[in-house]
Amino acid sequence: MKFLKPVFAICVGVLGASSGAVASESLSYRCNTGNQFVFVQTIPEEGRAVYEELGTKTDLVPDGRGGYFNEGSGISFQTDKGEPLVWLGDVSHRCELARAGTGGRQTHAGGAVGGNETQVNAQGRSLGGKLRDGPGTNFRQLGSLSEGTWVTILTNTGVRFDGYDWFEVAADSGQRGYQWGGIMCSNGQHLAGIYQQCGTSRPAQVQPTAGNPRDLNVQGRSLGGKLRGGPGTNHAQVGSLPEGSWITILRNSGVRMDGYDWFEVVADNGKRGFQWGGIMCSNGRQIAGIYQVCGTAVSGAPAPGSSNGQGGGWMAFALAPGGAFGHGAAPTRAGAEQFAMQYCGSRQCTIADATQARCHALAVSPSGNGIGAGDSEQAARDFAISWCANNGASGCRLEYAYCQ
Repeated sequence: MKFLKPVFAICVGVLGASSGAVASESLSYRCNTGNQFVFVQTIPEEGRAVYEELGTKTDLVPDGRGGYFNEGSGISFQTDKGEPLVWLGDVSHRCELARAGTGGRQTHAGGAVGGNETQVNAQGRSLGGKLRDGPGTNFRQLGSLSEGTWVTILTNTGVRFDGYDWFEVAADSGQRGYQWGGIMCSNGQHLAGIYQQCGTSRPAQVQPTAGNPRDLNVQGRSLGGKLRGGPGTNHAQVGSLPEGSWITILRNSGVRMDGYDWFEVVADNGKRGFQWGGIMCSNGRQIAGIYQVCGTAVSGAPAPGSSNGQGGGWMAFALAPGGAFGHGAAPTRAGAEQFAMQYCGSRQCTIADATQARCHALAVSPSGNGIGAGDSEQAARDFAISWCANNGASGCRLEYAYCQ
């Protein structure tokens, strides 16, 4: 039967080969269909090629003209005029060699992004995070990998971001895409551009650089909150740290928000990212840009949830979905929480914060809120607004403040 129109064509063959030649070695190709990558591997010694799309593989057979096809699925590959093409019905898509040493610029969905790609083919794990269709946060998200997912690290794209490279990976589930090396570990040996070697008790830490005062490498604690992929609330969340988590404060990013700086940190459980200095404390000495020294009581707001201060009595906030809230003050914590629940007035109300600080404040926005406490009303207000913004909310405004 004559093969007329391929529905899904694949790039398989040797760049620069004549239309009738068949590669003598197994080669892998990556084809950009506009919204995703598909892959083809030619296996001439077995007389076939393999097409892969989102983990699904289809065998192709030689078409007698230097290409391969699968009549049932309508997938074919051609190398007319030396250019490998994958056909999807009547539409062709360009392909390129997906291996080291091809030279030139590597083209990914969204445009050309560099020409330093090298083959790796090593095992590793994802520390959890987004899988994208190109090497950078500007590329579309294809999915996400949970913490501890085994991956095959296929290639290093040569695209660097915040000290680590972007890698093309394939998960055991069949998912394939690009992930940032800062949220990956390599199995067996440490790979350049990847965060750490899997199974190490503590991630490799950034060593202070002479003459760079932003490099710290000191111990501290998180007061609880989001861990982000970069220094700012505009960066994706890569995890969260519970209140009291020990962290190593690696460096000050130099990015300031509401009076405190963003720091790159790594937790004892291996999570690494950026956290705002307003929800951190440093161990032993005060560090500029960080809220306070751990274990001290200073002006400002204690961590939400169970704040301690110098007010004497107790205050509490109760919140409910939809914006209802109540605030209570009493000599005991139980009394303050009872008043807060009563004033909140909804069955969905829950206690969100209790404190013995002098002042208490609530900031709200359409997408989140923040609670602050401190020695003065201004300190409580500032912390509430900052906490609301750190949670990723926009349009935060002060809703309520009270001092006992």
